[in-house]
Amino acid sequence: MTAACIPYGADYFVPRERGSTSNGTRALAARVDHCKTICAGCDMRTECLEDELEVMRGGVASVGVFGGTTVEERRVILGGTRSHPLLPRGAKRQPIKHGSENGYRQHRTHGIVPCPECLVAHNETTRQAKARARLKVVPS
Repeated sequence: MTAACIPYGADYFVPRERGSTSNGTRALAARVDHCKTICAGCDMRTECLEDELEVMRGGVASVGVFGGTTVEERRVILGGTRSHPLLPRGAKRQPIKHGSENGYRQHRTHGIVPCPECLVAHNETTRQAKARARLKVVPS
């Protein structure tokens, strides 16, 4: 068996945000989605995820997409919450509403780095709030 990620190289599966613009965040989200799509069709997906979870259990910092999951999703898996389909039943925390300002706040409340979808939503909310604030300012 050969992992589906091999032709892309390891760096491809460690997407990084380039700048703090919403375009950069969207590009990051698209890259993560593409990595997850590649993983979804891979015969080694389960082994890859199990290996990376073992690395994380050992206290080693984890980055990138492994086994079709992001760092945040793997942290959730290790934390025992039910916001990911690969988690055991019986976990109590409500799933994060990804792609929303509320989802961004839930990430922050749980001490998890916000996912790209929630970052996009937060950046848009912040941009709209700043635009409303500029309209309220009356020049003297």
